[in-house]
This record gives sequence, structure tokens and C-alpha cells, in this order.
Amino acid sequence: IGPEVLPKNYVYDPKTKEVINYPETWEMALDPSKWGINVSKERFQCWYARYHNWVPQDYDCENFDPRDSWAYFPDITNKEFQELFLHWIERQIDAGVDAMWIDMLYTQAYFLYKMTKDIDHPAVKESHNAALEIIEKIREYGEEKGKYIFIGTWTPRNCVAPDKTFQYYFPDLDFVTITPLPNEVREMKLNETLWDNALKCIREKYENVPIITFLDWGPTIKLPIGIFSQNLTKEQQKEFLKIVDEFFSKRNVIFAYPVHGGFMGYEATTRSFGFYPFYDSLAPEFETYETIKELIRKDEK
Repeated sequence: IGPEVLPKNYVYDPKTKEVINYPETWEMALDPSKWGINVSKERFQCWYARYHNWVPQDYDCENFDPRDSWAYFPDITNKEFQELFLHWIERQIDAGVDAMWIDMLYTQAYFLYKMTKDIDHPAVKESHNAALEIIEKIREYGEEKGKYIFIGTWTPRNCVAPDKTFQYYFPDLDFVTITPLPNEVREMKLNETLWDNALKCIREKYENVPIITFLDWGPTIKLPIGIFSQNLTKEQQKEFLKIVDEFFSKRNVIFAYPVHGGFMGYEATTRSFGFYPFYDSLAPEFETYETIKELIRKDEK
């Protein structure tokens, strides 16, 4: 689950049984200008919508109409969105979920930091604190239900980003995730120095928590799973899986194999079974399933 997408219409609150539509959803969308930042709500939301193909790539952001976008980037500090987001999580816990991976938890804080260049700006602090509060609320709800909820999210940017100025408090996590860089996938070679430094940083902060790496995805083929599926041949994909498996096994990092998923990108031309834009290791276009099975069996020995 992640706080980075809020559909314009038909948003279901599993606790209240309410269906939320525009304009209520637009009211929950992030507006940088509410902190006095010189970026309008329309400008930011249009940029984010174009990146995700929620509006056409040639859409004129000077005349952005929120009714034209399929979804918005929600404001993690908005009380209504916080309640809705926690309701989504609580419903999963009610259904038996005992582990939760939260995607892009600190993205809003980072976006606002990039706009302000000020780690102490109220917008950055409030967004960061709201993210921390979500983790606290999940743990509290789990305790109420008599169970411990394992929580993970992305490795803090402090450990992986070239820009070390975005420093913030490390949250209490049970596992962290990290992904190979796009150029590492394209070149089929992992940067040992970069990875060793990142893993050292993570373990200094989190000691023995599991570190899970996987090929990340998103709206474009320029992300790891997009490059893996669109740029590498079937044989290269198999070889890269072996390279990655060996590399991370030596560093006590769990590699989550791309058995099924994720989204390869809107521009993907090589699709699973000739149609689906989601990676599938059994698809004739890729045929990496047997290699994945071999690697799993090897790791079990």
C-alpha cells in the first residue's frame, strides 16, 4: 500500500462504507502553496499526472483542470486523507494481514524538500512527521487487535541518494527495501562500492532487519523492471537474475524474484502473452520461471 495515488472518483472507505468522488478527492490532493511555496497545486498535480500518464503527455499544464486527471498525489498531512489511508490499512489488518510494506512513504517530504532546499522547512517537517505518525498508528492498531504488525518501506534516502543533505529521522522498521539502479540493469553489472556503502549505512541504522531488494517499477519503461523486460533479451534476463542472486546472497540481502509483476511501463511493447503490461516469468516473451526455480533451489541447499 502507498500514499502516492488517490483516484479522482470511486474511492472506497472500507470503514465508513463511503464512496468518495471529485471534488472531495481534489481537496485531499497536495498543494505546496499552502506552506507558501511558489508552486501551485495545479502545477504540481499536472506534473505528477503527466509523469503517470493520467493526462496526455502533451497536456497543457497552464490550463490544468483537475477533472481531466484520472488521479492525484494526495497530501499526507491532510486529516481526511490520513483517516482514509489508515482505514485502508486497518481493513487489511482486520482481514488477517500481519505485515505491511508502505510504498513512497517519504516521497511527499522529499518533493517538498526539493522545492524548498530547506530540510527544516515546515512543509518538509510536517510531511515527515505525518509519515512517522502513520507507522505509529499502524503499530497501535495492531496492538489493539492483539498482534504485531511487521512494517517496511524503502531504504531511507540518506543511505542511497547522491544528495546527502536530505537527512531525517530513521523510523522504526522491521524490514527495508532497495532496488538496483536502472543503469545497473541495463549494463547487467552492479556497482559494488555503491551497494557496499548503502548496505553498511542501512545496517548501522537497522542492525539485523531483513533487507529485501527487487526490480522496482512504475509508469515508465525507464525503471528497473521496464529496462529488464524491454532492453534485455530472454537469455540476458536469465543471466542477470543469476548475477543479482549471487551478488546479494554474498551480502546477506534477500532478492525477491520477479515471478509475476510489476508494471513494465505504458510504453512497453514487449508484453506478457502479447498483451499484459505486467511482467510474468512464465510468459513466452520472457521465460525466466525455470531459472528462478533453479536459483531458489540452489539457495535452499
